[in-house]
Amino acid sequence: MTKNILGFIPARGGSKGIHLKNIFPICGVPLIKYCINASIKSRIIDKLICSTDNKKIATIASESGCEIDLRPENLAGDEVNVHAVVKDFLERSNEKYEYVFLIQPTSPLLEPSDFINLLKAIKSNDKYLTAQTITNIPHNFHAMNQRKIEDDEVKFVFEEDRMTYYNKQLKPKYFCLGNLLLSKYENLINNGTFFQSPSAYEIINWPRNIDVDGINDVKILEILMNLNLS
Repeated sequence: MTKNILGFIPARGGSKGIHLKNIFPICGVPLIKYCINASIKSRIIDKLICSTDNKKIATIASESGCEIDLRPENLAGDEVNVHAVVKDFLERSNEKYEYVFLIQPTSPLLEPSDFINLLKAIKSNDKYLTAQTITNIPHNFHAMNQRKIEDDEVKFVFEEDRMTYYNKQLKPKYFCLGNLLLSKYENLINNGTFFQSPSAYEIINWPRNIDVDGINDVKILEILMNLNLS
């Protein structure tokens, strides 16, 4: 059976920085519920799956509108590539899809429009195998400003390039991952990655690219949400 679009949320229980991070309350709401709500409100996803190894996460995700896939134990470790988790699910499933969204439960500022815009981007040209939201790199974190410690000295990582791109205006425009990934189904089966080129894009702005990794991210998010700045 072929369906059009799958939304896949990987949410294992073994997070280290924050215990059970994927269901940690943000302004009183379990973290994973934000991305689930945005996915459902987009109205373009035919099936929404939460892949987890944890019963508490499974219960909250199910109550919020997800179907649950209890991932194999060998795919629940710290070093497992999430792309491998998606491919494993697809190969076990009796259903096929045209497109698959990878939805990170740690991206609570996802909006329904992100799904719609990314789907439009990948459909804009047949050459695209994947698509991703991206966001500008802040100047202080630009590659040309990065340092390394070598021989007990601090040095620029790209010392020669910095001689050319020595100020903000001259530096090339770089981006980092935003908050959402999309792939054609056949690309995942054949190549096993959401980063396969050619890749379409949609630019989003801070703070919607915030990814919850530690307690400081939680504090920043709650301040933004309470001030309606998110």
